[in-house]
Amino acid sequence: MPDNFSNNTRQAVTRAAVLPDSRQEIPQTRKVVCRLSALGDVALLTGVLDYWAREHGWRFTVLTRQQYAPLFLNHPAVDEVVGLTAADLKNAASSFKELARRFAGQELLDLHASLRSRLLALLWQGRVRRYPKFSLRRRLFLRCKGRGCSERLRRFNVPQRYALAVESAAPPAPALAPKIYLSAQEREEAGRRLARIFPNGEKGLVILHPYATHSRKEWPAAYWRELILKLERHGLNFLVVGQGEPLPGLYVPGAAPDARDFSNATSLRELCAILERGSVLVTGDSGPMHLGVGVGLPVLALFGPTTREWGFYPPEGKNKVLELNMPCRPCSLHGGDACPGDGGCMNGITPELVFENIMEMRKGGGMLEYLRLGGSGPSGPGNGNAKKGGVTPVEAHEAGCLVSLSAPTPEELEQVSSRFGIPMDHLTDSLDPSERPYMVTEQGVTLIVFRVPYRTGLIDKSPYRTVSLGLILAPTATVAVCGRADLIRSLLDAKTHGPAPDSGLTAALSILFRACALYITYLQELYAMTEKVEQAVHRSMRNEDLAAMMQIEKALVYFATSLKGNYALLEKMQATAGFLKPEQKAEREILDDAATECRQAADMAGIYIQIISTINETAGALISNNMSMAMRFLAAITLILTVPMVIVGFYGMNVGLPLQESPWAAILISAVTAVICLILWRYLSRKHWM
Repeated sequence: MPDNFSNNTRQAVTRAAVLPDSRQEIPQTRKVVCRLSALGDVALLTGVLDYWAREHGWRFTVLTRQQYAPLFLNHPAVDEVVGLTAADLKNAASSFKELARRFAGQELLDLHASLRSRLLALLWQGRVRRYPKFSLRRRLFLRCKGRGCSERLRRFNVPQRYALAVESAAPPAPALAPKIYLSAQEREEAGRRLARIFPNGEKGLVILHPYATHSRKEWPAAYWRELILKLERHGLNFLVVGQGEPLPGLYVPGAAPDARDFSNATSLRELCAILERGSVLVTGDSGPMHLGVGVGLPVLALFGPTTREWGFYPPEGKNKVLELNMPCRPCSLHGGDACPGDGGCMNGITPELVFENIMEMRKGGGMLEYLRLGGSGPSGPGNGNAKKGGVTPVEAHEAGCLVSLSAPTPEELEQVSSRFGIPMDHLTDSLDPSERPYMVTEQGVTLIVFRVPYRTGLIDKSPYRTVSLGLILAPTATVAVCGRADLIRSLLDAKTHGPAPDSGLTAALSILFRACALYITYLQELYAMTEKVEQAVHRSMRNEDLAAMMQIEKALVYFATSLKGNYALLEKMQATAGFLKPEQKAEREILDDAATECRQAADMAGIYIQIISTINETAGALISNNMSMAMRFLAAITLILTVPMVIVGFYGMNVGLPLQESPWAAILISAVTAVICLILWRYLSRKHWM
């Protein structure tokens, strides 16, 4: 073997089950597969090999980089992995020549299709098949900003493209999903390692991967920190994993970052074993995203510069992708190019939106909490200040506390219904996202359904919407129910004036008041957005600005409709005899304040809708006027250009013409034509046609 061939590769190649005489018959079920980089590409290969083994009964030798070789450990279809080091690839000609000699007669499946793998194919002593990389289509799609070549790119993800090296038609994507095969020992070691950090069990563990090979694909560090705050506030276990430069300020002071930060502290197999024990993985477009899919972990992927057409989306089903449909996407093949805008494709994915999706996706479902009111809670916005409504989670229900159900599971609904004697209809009606505001009393239990605003976290759709929130007043407990994961705690933690809630009823009324105050806050934000978009409309009249104006108007309509129903409900609560006792003066004051805030918010929403309508009418008039001016300008240009065409056409006739014998004819005719065009241009300019 050549001296520049590494010991690791030498040992791997020596173990190859190849007949010593390359002219002897080689079993047709043995294939050599080449995929050198990167981590995600190699991970996607694992499911394709599994599929070929099932369908064709093939066995494989895998040629890949040494650091990715552990991915194929325990893979039932892989007999051998040849791990190539940087030294081997640096001296590729001699290394590939030796590999070609050792595996002579076996078929090579080139699933890299780079210049380096083409060199290997050139030296290969046997049949070579290569997968369609769609390089030209991808570059055309990138160049055209998604306006061409998208159909075929969307049709096949990367594993399907791998499969097309062999198959005449691509298998369904789920059949090719990555598969990482872990041993019992690896699983046990991961369990012991996590047990030292989470002695009460890692149930519902949220795994965060904040790193990416290219910085443009990374979610902002401040957003990761805000997400961790939300996870801590709800008592959810989390773990940070991956390889990269630790992000500054990722943790809250005193949150023991060393215990929950596994960054740069796991091998590839250890990482896979830890991922398998998680509840959901939050990551960008990265290699660990595919590792999570490979061990069956639900993946919440955040995509920015790259798009579905590149083929790296996780399979649909239990996985989910968050992305913003911006006109500048995609801006890069790999996410390494400079951002042409302000990074909005990643900055626009808010922590609220990510947290909401985590709660929907994580194993174990929603959040049932018992909240002690009026005390200082864990670190977070609004906590630590009893006058502002701080809350503290407690292990079990106690007198005066609030039962909070955020995005609950059916099991949690059944538990609350049976324990506190609450009709199941009251709980399920509260979770209907389109339920109208109303109040009803049944079996001694009062249900109040209220419409509450929230940020959607999307900049390409309506930025604000409303959702129903149910407040249930039962003899033994006060229950708040909402389909949005973080909404109840946000309302209780809000810093508003008024007494701190010290009982379930006070907490319920405080939520109503704070929801009305939140409408006013969001309406002010919408108005600020309106002024910004209005200026952009007057400057450029882009379609994106007009669409943004439409989304703002849509949010205002949501608010106005919800506030109308909320105000009617609050008036009914004020007028209902027996709802509040005469001695409950503080509670009645909160209710009156909520009605006042609701009325003010409704008036503001109505005014802003009128302003938006006026802006839209003005924008329509501007568009019509601009079109008229453009048509007038084009007509003027056409008229001016007609003059030389008429003169040239006149002198093109085959008859006697003035100056036809003069050597100065061309110059004189051109000069006269220019003077006429200039006079006509001057005249049309004075008429404001130009």
